[in-house]
Amino acid sequence: MKDKELIATLAADLKPVSPAAPVGVTLLLWLLVSSLYVVSLTLLFGPFRPGAFYALVYVPRYGFELLLGVGAFVAFARVALAEAVPGIDVRWWRRIAWVLLAGWLLQFLLAFNWPMLEPTMLGKRLHCAWESYLYSVPPLLYLVRLQRQRYPLQPQRAVFHAALAAGLLPALIMQLACMYEPSHVLLFHVLPVAGLGAVATFVSWLYFRRKGR
Repeated sequence: MKDKELIATLAADLKPVSPAAPVGVTLLLWLLVSSLYVVSLTLLFGPFRPGAFYALVYVPRYGFELLLGVGAFVAFARVALAEAVPGIDVRWWRRIAWVLLAGWLLQFLLAFNWPMLEPTMLGKRLHCAWESYLYSVPPLLYLVRLQRQRYPLQPQRAVFHAALAAGLLPALIMQLACMYEPSHVLLFHVLPVAGLGAVATFVSWLYFRRKGR
């Protein structure tokens, strides 16, 4: 009887909640909202680089490079959301995301000796690195909020993957909006992705340490 009374007491304070939307639906929503935000803000600060979309069609390696980056971006976003749902196995998605990211980065390294586009200052933005941070923070906060609506068992890793997804989005847009030169891309477009991941993971660690989790 004591057990039944205890269960009844605990259940008396429970309130019904709506179940979270499926991961696929939430992923599409985040991709749409975040992409619209980053593209709109990019255009607010300046136009896309002249000839960038032409190169996507007529320079196959350039289109393939961007495709690898987009694949990594979507895969990390999917991993970040799935890691917030206990019981979902994300190991294969995580491996796919890292392989795509490695392939994307490899294209820039190859471009030092095997350029796909002629290095030029065309389209250069004076503060593209800071723009990348500015563009990526709101999508990151939104993605973390979506994670918090669920229950990530390893929240720091989930936040890290969320930061990679959020940071990759402006980096990809900058491939079309800013100047294309390998060292510039790695330093001012790719490095902010790593910086955002490190900062987000550290802040997450501090937060959950204070929460005792």
